[in-house]
Amino acid sequence: VRVGLVLLILGGLLFLLTPFAAGCFPSQALVAAFGDSVTWGYGGRPGGWVTELEERTDEPIANLGVPGETAAEAEDRVNGPLGLPLAPQAEIVLLLHGGNDMNQAFHRSPCNLTCDPHDLPEVDAKYVRIGDHLRAIAKKADKGRKVVFATYWPPNPIACPDYDAEEFAGFQAAIGRLNEEILAVAAEKGHFVVRLDDIPDYDLDPHHYYDCLHPSGEGYETLATRWLADKDEWLPENGFRDE
Repeated sequence: VRVGLVLLILGGLLFLLTPFAAGCFPSQALVAAFGDSVTWGYGGRPGGWVTELEERTDEPIANLGVPGETAAEAEDRVNGPLGLPLAPQAEIVLLLHGGNDMNQAFHRSPCNLTCDPHDLPEVDAKYVRIGDHLRAIAKKADKGRKVVFATYWPPNPIACPDYDAEEFAGFQAAIGRLNEEILAVAAEKGHFVVRLDDIPDYDLDPHHYYDCLHPSGEGYETLATRWLADKDEWLPENGFRDE
């Protein structure tokens, strides 16, 4: 059994159980967050930035994050049984995805931890494919719903102790290239983008990080604050419908 499939099943089961503990049902949520482990909340408390937003807005958000998922797998899942059908009332989809694909492109040949994607057409093509999957996810999600994209935050060298200076520079370039692709895909259809890459001094504080990519609990809190700065773009005007 593929690891991604196992994580998908576990992630879906955890999603189904969590809302009962929180006192609400995912089927009632007007907002759904669709992503991988950084939406699921790996590195912090369950739900990460999504839980932070729920608590600060009193707006239930269906957390559809699945750890380890690639954008290609997400494209298959988005309208499947562990995707948006779990939140049938969702009017808004918060989309943060592509991090695992970026990590693979960075670690694998021909990049091997040291390249700038712009310098190698074969690597750059991998980011174009990520964009293709994100475009397809947004198209499938945009069935009377508003899709809001988000970018990824820059890394911190202390949180990346396994990388030397050249490798860390390569990782910075990889995240930058992914964000370029996210912005380009979102711009095609006029989707709003929450710029999690422009938080002042986020990458200067190693306490924001659980590891090189995943935020800590403190990091998720800061990301949630940035989401709230653009709340008019994604927070439902009428709020939660308790039906």
